[in-house]
Amino acid sequence: MSGHSLPRMRGFTLVELMVSLAIGLVVLAAMYASYQGASQTTQVGRALAQITEDASAAMGILRTQVSNAAYSAPTGGPVGAGTGFTRNAVTDNWVRGCDTDFADLSKDIDQLTCAATGRNALAVAFEANEFNSITKTVAGVKVPLDCLGNTLALTSGYYLQYSRFYISNGALFCRGPGNASGQALVENISDMQATYGVAAPGANVASTYKTATEVTAAGTWPQVVSVRVCLIVRSADPVLTAPTAYQGCDPFAAATTPAAGDRYMYRAFTSTFLIQNRRGTAL
Repeated sequence: MSGHSLPRMRGFTLVELMVSLAIGLVVLAAMYASYQGASQTTQVGRALAQITEDASAAMGILRTQVSNAAYSAPTGGPVGAGTGFTRNAVTDNWVRGCDTDFADLSKDIDQLTCAATGRNALAVAFEANEFNSITKTVAGVKVPLDCLGNTLALTSGYYLQYSRFYISNGALFCRGPGNASGQALVENISDMQATYGVAAPGANVASTYKTATEVTAAGTWPQVVSVRVCLIVRSADPVLTAPTAYQGCDPFAAATTPAAGDRYMYRAFTSTFLIQNRRGTAL
């Protein structure tokens, strides 16, 4: 032997291994928390985009219908003497609403009554043509479509667009003039609340907004010149970690807290639609 000894090998002690393991677990936990946070942020961002898209779609449909309310093509004679919308020559029966559901959706707009319970419902009527409605060419003729995409029937020389909007099963529904029942138009709509801009006699600008019950009681549906609609839109998936309060349709009311276990996101959207065919004329 040369007298030289081999270098002494030294391993990790149990304490050092435990410390290293603990540090590693802390790092992994931090990485997981960061991943979870990023994933949650992504889910919330997608939910907000979906909520905004659904709100935009629903408001777009309602805006198109309400803004055309009371339209009818003149048939000649003095102004106000008559219109092509023969059953509604003075354009009184062009919009109706309930603070609950409609009791019977099959009724004509001037015969609608309100149910005892339910969310707000809104009905709109006007004469449809190729300029204010989506159309489908049938035998060379552009025929307007109802709110569900079905062709309207020609009655008394005009096409009647008569839509009833309501909330059912978490969606905005519509029933057209020739439908036996309504169909969902936009999903994830939890609630709809409508108020009506009422003009003073002889004016055409809303002086106050009232509920459907108040307008019916006062008999002032012919004086409604605008409709303010608030929609509560829900995320398609439960993206939150716990029920989270949101501001509802009333900006002065306390925030609304979902039921226990409800991890969906909710947002309120409000828009006001002018009844263009009621403006510029004395009521």
